[in-house]
Amino acid sequence: MTEAYRDALAAMDRGDLEGLRRVLAVHPEVVREREGTHDDVYAGYFAHATLLHHVAGNPIRGPLPANIVEIARTLIAAGADVTARCGGGPAQPDTGDGDVMGLVASSAQMAESGLYRSMIDLLLASGYSFEEDRGTLAVCLYHTVECQRQREVGEYLAAKGAKVDLVFAAALGRTELVRSFVDAAGTLTADAYGPFRRDAAERRAAGEAAIKQEALTWACMNGRDAVVRPLLDLGADLNGRAVVAGMDITPLHAAAWAGWDKTCALLLDLGADVSLVDHLYNNSPIGLAAYCRREKVVDLFRVACAGRLSLEDLIAIGDLADIEAALAGLDVNTTPPGPAGSPGVILRNAAVYGRADVVKLLLARGADATLKNPSGETAYDLAAGREFGEIMDLLEPGRRA
Repeated sequence: MTEAYRDALAAMDRGDLEGLRRVLAVHPEVVREREGTHDDVYAGYFAHATLLHHVAGNPIRGPLPANIVEIARTLIAAGADVTARCGGGPAQPDTGDGDVMGLVASSAQMAESGLYRSMIDLLLASGYSFEEDRGTLAVCLYHTVECQRQREVGEYLAAKGAKVDLVFAAALGRTELVRSFVDAAGTLTADAYGPFRRDAAERRAAGEAAIKQEALTWACMNGRDAVVRPLLDLGADLNGRAVVAGMDITPLHAAAWAGWDKTCALLLDLGADVSLVDHLYNNSPIGLAAYCRREKVVDLFRVACAGRLSLEDLIAIGDLADIEAALAGLDVNTTPPGPAGSPGVILRNAAVYGRADVVKLLLARGADATLKNPSGETAYDLAAGREFGEIMDLLEPGRRA
């Protein structure tokens, strides 16, 4: 970054509008400059970012200043390009083509603050057009797994003209719009596949069943209970899979991941299989909910699935007495039956789920804290990655034994 870029960005972070204007007055060219260091996240989706790209709080820069919309207005008035794209850095070469609207759409800070409305309106009034939209709603409606209020942002974007296909209609909970993507013969229309999307050809080649399944998954990821049965009626599979963020997940995984307990309850009532695991991380819906600390969902599963939890799910959410019973006669350092794992996985699972009580139990039964997963991580490493201090203290004495 140039010194002027750093000074302008620091003023933006402080909410110092006058300070920003002083930098712009002396260095008007700075609004067209792009970050070029490739440090940290700038090596990925945020490579070559302009100052305007930062107004959504990317990369995570702390609380957005209350006057961030005025800061964006000032940059635009000084010549910032609202259509400029960033991303595709060396660490994440496939993330290019991001724009300011997409960053605003995917920002939890924008969603939580409610400032997204004014920012979206400003960008549209300043020359941004959804005519060139290649899937803005995807980055918005996926991020409900991190911030449920992203649903509101998606609704606002759609109202302002963001392009919608079957999957987005499902994620928005628009039942009649979902039905509009099916013709009289019950076949999906061409528009259902999202011909405007960057990966339109691949989506069309995936076929009708895959798009219907994706629609159901995204509906559940956004807590849209009203469209679940209509999508099942269209042929989506209650226990089918769609790939999201590299994971092949079921609708129940999606709802559990994002924390929609009522959607999880609906899916369970319809017969969703809670035992299915994704093949990237070996997570069941229960494990995913526990890992993401979705307490309402965990409470639901604890009651609804009592008496039929796998050992891993017991480690994630079960009562200590039930875990003790399940461990009876089992060497806690062996790999338990299941599709994935390695010696020591039981202790590592307890650590990653934040179960200090279970870690104590396992250590008392001879669990070896030095055993590593295929990536070379011990239980201590996994606890440290999640900042579980109590578990780190428990594991520290034995991790170098």
